[in-house]
Amino acid sequence: MKQEELIRVVTGIAKGIAKLEGRDTEVAVHDLHEMQMVFIANGNITGREVGTRMDKSIYKMILRQADEDGHMIAYNSVSEKGKKLRSSHFIVRDEEGEPAVLVCINQDNSKLEEFRDYINYMIHVNTEEDSITPPENGQNIIQHVAQNAIMNSIWKMTSGDLDTKEGKIALLKELKRQGIFDVRATTPYICNALSISQTTLYNYLREIKNEEDEEPTPIKVR
Repeated sequence: MKQEELIRVVTGIAKGIAKLEGRDTEVAVHDLHEMQMVFIANGNITGREVGTRMDKSIYKMILRQADEDGHMIAYNSVSEKGKKLRSSHFIVRDEEGEPAVLVCINQDNSKLEEFRDYINYMIHVNTEEDSITPPENGQNIIQHVAQNAIMNSIWKMTSGDLDTKEGKIALLKELKRQGIFDVRATTPYICNALSISQTTLYNYLREIKNEEDEEPTPIKVR
């Protein structure tokens, strides 16, 4: 199947998904040969339009994070306007197994979240167990929150920043500020997201520490 025909088929499916999910879901199709958007429904959610060029650093991140089926499902992201989204990506490969088309789905669940919060408020009953019983798999929950924070920080980076050492260090500084490195088992996740080894990560963190140590102590003015 030629690229044009593959795009046509995928776009037809994308239109169906957009009709099914409704106005609070953005569905976009990217031509990975040309690295640009060829279709979008409900583009008001992110402010994008047909012809928008795809950020290569974001594309590389999607390739690294996608599962064996080429899917990256239901993770937190943030639009350029700061709107929180539930995002998923589907990589469609050609007959030779090479990435050819990318389908991006961004869901604005703010209305659902408001409804959920209202329901939780209305049905909540205070009990002694609330204050003494830790949540099951508490460490897993913390790690999941940390991973979402990492992904959100990556999405906020300027186009192409993660292709440079300076950009990676800037991201690590932000993650350090957020306390991400205090959460267990986040190091492999960060290395995978940035395509760097743990040795390189530790070298970057050492540079950040040295830079912080060299900063002059602020003088208190009385």
